[in-house]
Amino acid sequence: MSTWFNSIMDGLKIYFLYAAPISFSIMVIIMIASKKINLVELVIKQLFVMYLCCVVELVFFPLPTMEEASQLSIQYQLIPLHFIADFMDDSFIRVSCQVIFNVVMMVPLGMFLEYCLGLDIRKALLISFAFTAFIEIGQLTGLFFMFKGSYRLFDVDDLMLNMLGALIGYFGIRRAESRLVPAITSFDRFFGKDSVLEYHM
Repeated sequence: MSTWFNSIMDGLKIYFLYAAPISFSIMVIIMIASKKINLVELVIKQLFVMYLCCVVELVFFPLPTMEEASQLSIQYQLIPLHFIADFMDDSFIRVSCQVIFNVVMMVPLGMFLEYCLGLDIRKALLISFAFTAFIEIGQLTGLFFMFKGSYRLFDVDDLMLNMLGALIGYFGIRRAESRLVPAITSFDRFFGKDSVLEYHM
């Protein structure tokens, strides 16, 4: 748990020092060019950038030391639902935390794909799979062959649980949007050459 917390804190540092100034500037330029302001969308996208920074830190860092790197080999687990057997062989709390973490980690991705981008389920699934596969392949290949072996375990269960989390986020926000949460476009405000901000109808 302390490792996860430290990784999240490192991700927040990267966000505030580097990602936030760059991404915020780009988003403001895009808003000016499109003559549309949506502060809610801006905040959500910044939170998403923050989320991505934390995910990268969680799944790829810390990097192994030179001594650890010299002893690496390819590590993988290709048996689906193997985590069920892990409950009998390992600490119930540790395995439960690992399962929950892998699901929860991808919930914001599914929420963003539906609420901000408005993607249909097929495109959302494709992007979610590509993102989780990118993570797992990076772990399998030692951060894309930066190291000669895997310093994190490639686990097909992680891929499945990540996809489940993205689906929960996707359908959760879709249900909320149909009942409680206004559509993201309802916060659009347009401005013209000779007019003040106008509501998007």
